[in-house]
Parts: sequence; C-alpha cells; structure tokens
Amino acid sequence: MDRGKFFIAKNLSVVSLGTLVSRILGFVRDAVIADRFGASPFADAFFVTFRIPNLFRRFLGEGALTASFIPVLSRHVEEGGDLGEVMDSAFSLLFLILTILVLLGISLAPYILKLIAPGFSEKGIRFLVGVGLLRVNFFYIFFISFVALCMGFLNTMGHFFAPAVGPALLNVAMIFSAIFLYKLFHPSIFALSFGVVLGGVLQLFFQVFFLKKVTGRLPRPRMKLFHPVVVESARLMPPVFLGMAASQINVFIGTILASFLPFGCVSYLYYADRLYQFPLGVFSIALGTVVLPLFSREADANWRSFRENLSFSLKFSLFLSIPAAVGLILFRIPIVSALFFRGRFTQEALQGTSLALLGYAIGIPAFSITKVLVPTFYSLKDTKTPFYISVLSLFTNTAFGIALLKPLRYFGLALSNSISIWISAVVLWYLMMKRVGAFGIRDITKELLASLLSSLPMAILAFASNSWDIWWKRGFFLRKFPLVLALILLSATFFFASSKLLSSPSFLEIERMVRGRFGKV
Repeated sequence: MDRGKFFIAKNLSVVSLGTLVSRILGFVRDAVIADRFGASPFADAFFVTFRIPNLFRRFLGEGALTASFIPVLSRHVEEGGDLGEVMDSAFSLLFLILTILVLLGISLAPYILKLIAPGFSEKGIRFLVGVGLLRVNFFYIFFISFVALCMGFLNTMGHFFAPAVGPALLNVAMIFSAIFLYKLFHPSIFALSFGVVLGGVLQLFFQVFFLKKVTGRLPRPRMKLFHPVVVESARLMPPVFLGMAASQINVFIGTILASFLPFGCVSYLYYADRLYQFPLGVFSIALGTVVLPLFSREADANWRSFRENLSFSLKFSLFLSIPAAVGLILFRIPIVSALFFRGRFTQEALQGTSLALLGYAIGIPAFSITKVLVPTFYSLKDTKTPFYISVLSLFTNTAFGIALLKPLRYFGLALSNSISIWISAVVLWYLMMKRVGAFGIRDITKELLASLLSSLPMAILAFASNSWDIWWKRGFFLRKFPLVLALILLSATFFFASSKLLSSPSFLEIERMVRGRFGKV
C-alpha cells in the first residue's frame, strides 16, 4: 500500500470529520441566526462585517501563512532544525504586527465599511450598526491569527485533529451568545459579534493546548524576531498574500454589488454561501490542508511519488465534489427549507437562497480542483503562478458579476463566482501539466465520467421528493430534517453502489487501501 496515498486518505478522514462537526454546528448557528434575525437590515450589517474576520482567517489559516510557512518549516524540521526558536520568533513577530493592525482597524472602521459596502447609506441603520459590529469583530482577528499560526506548526508536525476541530468552538460560542445573551445587547445583533470574539479566545486556548502536547513547549517572547525560517517564509509570502487578496476580493465584489440590491439579497447570498461552503470545507479545503505538507516533502525527494499522489488527489477531489455539487443543486429547496424556513425567514427568502445556492453549487468541482493544484504549486515553492491565476479570477468574476447583475440579480453574482472558478481551474490544470508532465489524465477523465454517471440516481430521487408540500410549509424542523438526512444518505448509498459498478478509480483505490489496512485479501 502506497504510504503517500494512505497518508492522504487517513488524514483527510481526520480533517474531514473535524470539519464536518464544525460545519454541522455552523448550520445550527445559521439556523439560530435565521430564526432570530431572518433577512433583516441587522442581519445584512452583521454578514457584511463578519466577512472581515473571515477574510483574515482564510488569509492566514487557509492561505498566505500556511502556504508560505509549511513548506519552509517542513524542510527545516526534516533537516533537524530547532522548532522552538522558530516558534518563539514567529509568535513574537505576529504579536507586534497584530497589535498595530487591530488598533488601526478599530480606528478606521467607518472607512473600511464604506469600502466593502458602498451601497449602505451613511445615515442608514445598516451602516450605523455595521461600524460598531466591525469594531468588535476586529478583536477576533487578533485571536484567530494566532490560531492560524498554531495550525501551521501542528500540520507540519502531522497533527491535523486540533486545527480541524477548533473552528467548531466559534460556532458553539455564537450559538450560545445568540440564544442566551440575545436580550443583553441593544441592538441584539451585537450578541453575535460578542460570540465571535469569545469563539476566537476559545479556539486559541484549544490550539495552544495541543501545540504544547505535540511540541513539548509553549511559545516564549523573543527579542530576535527574524529567524531564518520566518525570513524565508516572509519572502515567499507576498505573492501568496496578493493571490489570496485577489481571491478574497472576489468575495467582496459580490458583497459590494449585492449592497446595491434590495434588502435581503445580501442575506440570500450569505445563507447560500454557507451551504456551498459545507462540502468545500469537509472535502476540498480539507484535502488541500493534507496534501501541502506531504507534497512539500516529496517535491525535493521523490518526484515519481509526487506525480502519483497528485493524480490520486485530483481523482479523489472529483470523486467527492461532483456528487456534492449535484446533491446541492437537486436538493437545494429541501435543504434550505429544513435548515432555515422558520421564524423570520420568509418564503421569499427560501426561494432567493435556493436560487443563489444553484449559482454557487455549479462551481464546487472546480473549487476542489484548485484546492489541490494551488497547494501543489506552493509545495514547489512557486507562489507566483497561483497569484496570477487569482488576478485572472478577480477580473473574470468582476466582469461577469457586473454583466449579470442587472438581468439575474443575486443569482448572477453567485453564477459569476462559479464561472470565474472554472476558468481558474482549467488554467491551473494546464500550467501544472506543463510543469510536471502527465499525471494520470486518463484515470482522472475516467473518474470524472464515472462520478457524473454515478450521480444520476440522485436526479430520480430528487424528482420524486422535491414536489412534496412540506418543503413550502414554515417550521416542521423535526419532520423536515430527518427527511433531508434520509434523502442525503440514500443518495450517497446509490452513488457509492454505482461507483463500484462503474469501477470508479477512486472507489477502487480506497477499497484496496481499506482491505490492505485491515489485512484482507
């Protein structure tokens, strides 16, 4: 059994399981928010301002810090370098940077909000409340940035559990605040921002506990801020940072354009994006997290294994993402109804969120491909190519977003996001083939066709179940949720059975690994 493939499959299961717990709690959180605030101006203000701390989390936890730091730190550890000195230097430098950043963010909050939501009137309720929410959220940035640094050290050392489970604490804190602290704040939406900051504190303590357990020590203040590993990581970081900036500006472009639409449209896109992010977090982002440390080691040592594991990762990403996309598209109304259709969440919001989800879900397979290929470029210490692709994605998303805004409104914004992701995935694939040569294109094509065909039974199930009247009735969570869960489990059963019949390469590979793991013939 190939050790690299087993490493990917084993740790992907750990990261996916932890992410699954977090995302399920995230749905509970969003259900509570939908019940308390619906698609109101207060909800619009919170969702817009919450994008800022989310932006930093993605920059650091899923982007610039890990992409530039892990390859350099992995080589340092492989060569027997001192981990403690790197830890002390990195934490001390980050503390200095964050202190300045948070103070500036709080001072400039009104100007930042004007930039990210120019459609909010300065005298309107969304702007006035949004400034206060944004100032509170900046404290979360301080804590989540240290969390991201802890994650970089833990992932380099082969520990994926704590980084995967940690985000669940944010959801727990927000749920607690929305339910129990709801009446202590005025406006009550501030309870959510308080929960955000509390979640950051809990996550940091959780990561630090495991950091000490894995490394045997805690970070210490250090006057010498610029360790060679930190310096080399910083040298690789600007293209990654700019690439992530371009990628995240895509998100803000949607927010900026949506701010010119009527009340509720920002919320439709937020709720749809939350559902869209579920399979991305559980499978795609999790896979990108696992492959980066592995590819960083293999890029210098085992080129043949590198190509084989790249091919396996791409096949596996398609194997998981295609049925996820098909499922969200086909069952979008039952899913949105079961999770959100209660309290102040109206039937209009149900239809709007479902339509936005359709636009987003089309891009899931392409996003999964990019989440394998981008870390692969980083492992080769090529941070410029992903940057150029991010800029390309920025321009295509902006162009299609503007073109589709008037005729398709919020659906056009979601669809433009998917179009730009597909263009990026195709270009990244082409450039990677030029860089490393062929990496199992025949098997990958077979996987694509097998996954599409294996997803067909879902269409039959969706045709039979989507016409049920219960999806258009408010409430009934205890009846709707088990029905949706049963539909998802039945669809998954059909998909895996069909994959076996069609000899899907990923299914057969996983089956071989499972048999080898447990000593079966």
